[in-house]
Amino acid sequence: MASDQDPSLSFKSLLMTISDKLTKEDLDKMKFGLELPQGKLEDVQKPFELFRRMMDAEKLSAENRGHLASLLQFAGRIDLSNELRTASQLQHTEEASLFDGRQCFVGALPCIPCHFYGRNETLNEIVDVLSVSNGRRLVVITGLPGYGKSCLAQRIGHTMLEKQFQVIFLWLT
Repeated sequence: MASDQDPSLSFKSLLMTISDKLTKEDLDKMKFGLELPQGKLEDVQKPFELFRRMMDAEKLSAENRGHLASLLQFAGRIDLSNELRTASQLQHTEEASLFDGRQCFVGALPCIPCHFYGRNETLNEIVDVLSVSNGRRLVVITGLPGYGKSCLAQRIGHTMLEKQFQVIFLWLT
């Protein structure tokens, strides 16, 4: 079914919805995680102002939501990151279904995480396994919440892209 709604209006509406759910603490974390020239964020007091600066710096658009999704994760707002990704996936790709009935969305690899500490050995081990032509092409990362599984997966994906491998990134919901 085709929508008569302007896609840019829909995207701005989504940003306003997300903006309304963010706290001052969330905003401060996101500003810390955003890489813009010094002094560009000091006067930002509202989340939507941050989104506007990101758009001006070409780090956010209706077609490119990965950086914002990563910042939301960095601020600990996985719920809002998933909301943003889900809205994007429903708009741009078809849903797939896993064997156990959960939904997953195939999409672009999120932006490379700006903070990554203490997992280089694990990163290198997994990249080595995937780089060898032994038929292994899938990695499942498990662990408790907050231990950096998503961050590790994103780093693996970017490292494999640098090595000229095809990467398909799945977000499970």
